[in-house]
Amino acid sequence: MLQETIMRMHDTGSCTVAAPSIICAKNHADIITTQAKDIGVTPLHIILEPMGRNTAPVAAIATEIINNYDPNGLILLLDADHYIEDIAEFWRCVARAANIERLYKHIKSVKMGREHPHSR
Repeated sequence: MLQETIMRMHDTGSCTVAAPSIICAKNHADIITTQAKDIGVTPLHIILEPMGRNTAPVAAIATEIINNYDPNGLILLLDADHYIEDIAEFWRCVARAANIERLYKHIKSVKMGREHPHSR
């Protein structure tokens, strides 16, 4: 599902995205590198945590990365275990959230349900 998540970044509709930054547990480094290479993607960063964490530390790391890369950039946090059936609708939602953020300068959160698999 990691490869599907990375590949989803190529069919973005009207959204422009940077190369992905991947944050994962240290013991997943080799498989992350291999899976990205297998689909021809070079991540901007692969950041290794000593062990898997929840979303808050990942969001903090992502904020630091984007502030160094593009202070006006937006962050899109994606779990690698989400199945998204309608990719075009997904990107329409992302574009709407990005437009609202640019207008009102608020944090946006788009919650997606998941059927399976999931970590908890």
